[in-house]
Amino acid sequence: MELSIEFRDGVLWATVSGRISVAEAVSVYTAVCDAAVEHGMRMILADASAAEGKLSDMDRYQLGRSMAEYYISKRLVFKVAIVGKPPLINGFGALVASNRGVATETFSDTAHATRWLNCFGGREVPTYKQPADLLLAVDEADRHLQEAKAGYKEALAIISNIGYSPDGSLALRQRAQDYDRAVRQYSEAVTTGLAYMETNRETALKLIRKERESVNEDADVA
Repeated sequence: MELSIEFRDGVLWATVSGRISVAEAVSVYTAVCDAAVEHGMRMILADASAAEGKLSDMDRYQLGRSMAEYYISKRLVFKVAIVGKPPLINGFGALVASNRGVATETFSDTAHATRWLNCFGGREVPTYKQPADLLLAVDEADRHLQEAKAGYKEALAIISNIGYSPDGSLALRQRAQDYDRAVRQYSEAVTTGLAYMETNRETALKLIRKERESVNEDADVA
């Protein structure tokens, strides 16, 4: 197993090649995290498309959990894009890490992975948005979150009623991933709004007062 680390446009690129074991996977994510902390990089792209190996679902669960615990213990809030294909990379470990607070996604190529990471970079600088767009973004993210939550509950209910099946398990996993993405999108929208308020307090206060008046008027009509 070989690991190389470089820095490109604000992203730490970690390239893994060769056969990789569970123990080596642990050493990779700790080395990558330590390098990111040392250089102040919070966006990580781990390219394992040239790596190979066999991991059980329990291995993936343990890796996702321990990775999240290690990354959360650091001073940075990380976004991690993992590039690879089955059988080594199937998204389950990333889902486990995401559910424990580290935004992690899997991709089949680096182009889509970098596009996803760049979305986070764009949201951190909200100057290109109109103030009203920020509230609309939060409302839209909240709507998506509620829909995803309902879908997840529906999948749980199906398995509860008819019992375990491969198709039901796959549906539940997909709904869980949708719900996880919706939670992160909502968090990003709220964080962007708060960042705008910190730097544009007067404008933000006027916008909030206007929104509150609108909500009160709707309540009076109802």
